[in-house]
Order: sequence, then C-alpha cells, then structure tokens
Amino acid sequence: MASSDGPARDLALEIGRIPFVDCLSAIEPSAPFAQSLEDLLGHGTLAELGRSLGMQADLDKTTTPRERVRIFLAHVEGLENTHAYAGFVEFARFFLGFQGDRITVKEADALWNVADKAMNHTQWAGHVWKKTHAEKIVVPRTFDALGDMGEARFVPALRLDELVFELDQSAVRERLAKMTGVEATDAGMLHQALTTVFQQFTQRQGKACALRVPASFAPAPVTTEQLSRGLMALTRGDREPRLDVARGALWLAAEYCQAFGVPLILLLGDLGPAAYLELFRTFPRLAFLVSISESAHLQELIRVGRTQANVHLLPSRAEAELPALARHEGTVRLQGVAQAKLLFCFSEGRKVEFVLPKIEAQRRVLAKVLVEEYVRPGLCTEQRALEWARQLLRENAVRLFKL
Repeated sequence: MASSDGPARDLALEIGRIPFVDCLSAIEPSAPFAQSLEDLLGHGTLAELGRSLGMQADLDKTTTPRERVRIFLAHVEGLENTHAYAGFVEFARFFLGFQGDRITVKEADALWNVADKAMNHTQWAGHVWKKTHAEKIVVPRTFDALGDMGEARFVPALRLDELVFELDQSAVRERLAKMTGVEATDAGMLHQALTTVFQQFTQRQGKACALRVPASFAPAPVTTEQLSRGLMALTRGDREPRLDVARGALWLAAEYCQAFGVPLILLLGDLGPAAYLELFRTFPRLAFLVSISESAHLQELIRVGRTQANVHLLPSRAEAELPALARHEGTVRLQGVAQAKLLFCFSEGRKVEFVLPKIEAQRRVLAKVLVEEYVRPGLCTEQRALEWARQLLRENAVRLFKL
C-alpha cells in the first residue's frame, strides 16, 4: 500500500475498534455459528461463483463434508480476483490463524483439520465474538418463532414477509390462526391477529420489523372493503386478489410498526423508493430504514432521504459483495444526506462468522471515503472523522432501535 494511504490505514484501525451494530443479518438463533468449513463455503456468493465454474457437477459425486470442501477449494482457485474469495481468506486469518495470502486445494486438509478442531471447541463462540467486535446484531424472526434468542447480542426483528406477501398461502394463515387464536378472514380479523403478534413481539423485546419486497411489487393503499374481500376470497382458494391483500397488509403492518414504536427495515425490489412516498408520508412517525437492490435507484434514494424526515438510508445489498461499488455508493450517501440518517453496517450474514468480513469491508470503505473526501481536503480532522464513523456504525442504530 502506498504511503499516501497511511491516514486511511490509521483511521481504518481506529474504526475497527468501534463496537458496531449490524442492522440486519440472516442468522438463525438456534444455529448462529458455523459447524464446519462447509457451512461457510457451501452458501453465499463464493459458492455461487464456484458453481459458475462447473463446481456443482463435482459436488454431486461426493458424500463427505471434507471432500466437498476440497472440491470447493479446487474451484475457488479461479476466483482469487473476487471480493468473495478475499472475504474467505480474511475469515481464515481472523478466526483460524491462517498466515498465507491465498487458499488453494493444497491447504484443504490442513485447513479442514484446524477448522474442525476450532469450531467444535466450547470456546469457539467466545472466540468469534471477541474477534467480531459486534455490540448487537439484528436477527429477523418469523411471527410464530419469537422465543428466546439465546444470545444477548442478538436484537429480535419481526420478519413481515409472510404476513404481507404470503397470506394467499393456507399454511401461513393456519400458522397465524394457531399463534393468535384468530382466523384472518377479513380486515378486522387481520387487525386482531396483528395486534396479538405485535404485542407478543414487543413483550419479547422486539426492536424492529423487516420486510423484503418482491421484485415486481408496486405499493398502493387499498380500502378496508377491498382488503376484506381479498381475504375472504383467499379463504375460498381464489388467489386472484392476493396483490390487494399484500398492499393492504403492508399498510396495516406499517400502522402497527408506528403504533408500537419499532422501525421498519425495508429491502426494496425492482421499484425505487419514490414508489413508496405515499407509504412514507402516511406514517410520518415511523422510521423507515431503506435498502435499494441496485445502484440505479441511488440518486432517487438520496432525494427521498432529503425530503422525507422518517427515511433513513442503509447500504444497498450489492455493496457487501463489491467494495468498488461500496466506495461509490458510500461516498454519494455520505455527501448527499445528513449523517444522522445514515447507517453503514448491514451484513445479511447467515452465520456470525460471516458478519465480520462483510462489516470489516464496510468499515474499510468508510475509512477510505472519510480520508479521501473529508480529511485530506481539510474539510474535517481525523478526530472528527472518527466521531462521524462512530455515529454511522453504532450511534444512529442505537438511537433508531432504542438499544
């Protein structure tokens, strides 16, 4: 690294010591940690890239996890240029003490043995937490799985996907009826069911709701009568009005989020945030934490963040995979919207071990942006930049989630 990058490197080291809040993960609390290297290599972007090189055909011929890891590593040798590969190497360095600069099939057996011993040790969870520096990780739960999180660092978030977009499925309606004692056959009954869900969720220290919007969904308000007719039709097996039901359920869910004082994490589909302006304006006391799916909507998100007091900006989902994109989008967000409305930690990690490499990449990007756009031009001091970083990585999330 060039010497001119010294300030960025120094700031990155300081930022790395800040305890962070991961605003949304994909962790399952009953199995939050990896049990083997296969858990880490078999899912996510690296596995997807490996399959693009024909890995699946070889995997189908194997039966043991150790052999599958060997096949993974044989294929990822062609992925050294990717950020996903760099993230795996970083994981091996952070958690397994790996000293090299590349991992190939030659290291497969040795790495498997080290990982197998470490991951099955009683101290593995404590080791991961110590390395991760995570103060809190937001973990989504389904409406009927709101039990003990099992870890004080996990922040419960109610996953709304089924309650908004899957009420056309009889199994979802049956689970909702079993959990609440209410059959949601019309708008009034859905109100009652959601009241029970939100009461139980907040009693269990729930702090947020999260909704992943399907690619083609276009939001719009519907009348109570439309919602009731749609729900009644669904109970008869008629799925045609499912769009009206989803639209009505979204408005109801936002109403309950506002009433219970929990922010709504909104992961948008193909439509940009301007399509949700009516929703944002209908619930002015509800904090919306918005992530776009692609960079094409970035300027639109900036405009909405400037004009809507209740809209806060999360990184896009693409940023975690591509640091170059993260630098661009991070710079635009930081230059375009008040810092009090920005959140920079957003991993969607499936295991706790996945969180650190993703957040570490986001922290490095933040350090680089702060140095290049603010410190070097003399717009702020390194100390002030560090204060901004603390706000973006921790304090805004603490305030919004009421931690």
